[in-house]
Amino acid sequence: MGPESTDAQRTPEWACTECGRRHQKHSPPCSRCGNATLRKDTQHADEFEDVGSTGWLDVLEAKYVVGYLVTGLFLVTVLLATAGVINLPGTADGNPRVEDVPGNGATVNGLDIDTVERLYLDQLNDRRAASGYDQLDRSHQLTELATFHNKHEVKQDYGDGSGTTERQREGIIGDACTGKYYRADFAFTTDELAAKHPEPYRNESVLATTLVSAFVENTEEFSNYSRGATGVDVHAVNGEIYIAQFLC
Repeated sequence: MGPESTDAQRTPEWACTECGRRHQKHSPPCSRCGNATLRKDTQHADEFEDVGSTGWLDVLEAKYVVGYLVTGLFLVTVLLATAGVINLPGTADGNPRVEDVPGNGATVNGLDIDTVERLYLDQLNDRRAASGYDQLDRSHQLTELATFHNKHEVKQDYGDGSGTTERQREGIIGDACTGKYYRADFAFTTDELAAKHPEPYRNESVLATTLVSAFVENTEEFSNYSRGATGVDVHAVNGEIYIAQFLC
């Protein structure tokens, strides 16, 4: 008997032109990469790779891997936040925003509160300079903290809120203070402000001067403290002016 045909010893296959995966039938697209072009090929049976089973690496697409990683990271973050190890944005312990605060933190009697806060610090620094004390520089983090704290004070008095905690305050301060920080907060009625100036709401400068006088009178030691970073917030509600100041 003569030798068998070489073709009889070979089995036709279809190889993907992109990733090289071999298929027993011409049934595009490629089961591994999705390429639509398969090239006919033949090889000895002992050269066959195992095409009867597909490993998980063949079908696991990159987008699913990313999805699993993101989901896992989210779950770990939630667990850490629940355990109190970290603070999630939007939670009470980690975010300086306070929702549904009564009153107004932008204007009072037609006056711009941002301007009042700026003039307040300018005039407080003038008083400190006259007494031989260093200037106070406005710190973004301490200003955020003063705003957060002041709004909590307003909600505690006029809503359903509560005061800030040490953990919340330290979380917002971050690295703005290397040591101890000081805070003072007061609520002044219109009558109390009028005792300092007959027309406390005449303009932003007059209101700032009035607040400095009222604040310093109640916090002389605080106002003369020698360190130089501070944050101030003013909030108006129901005829009262709430002011909070942090310093370190």
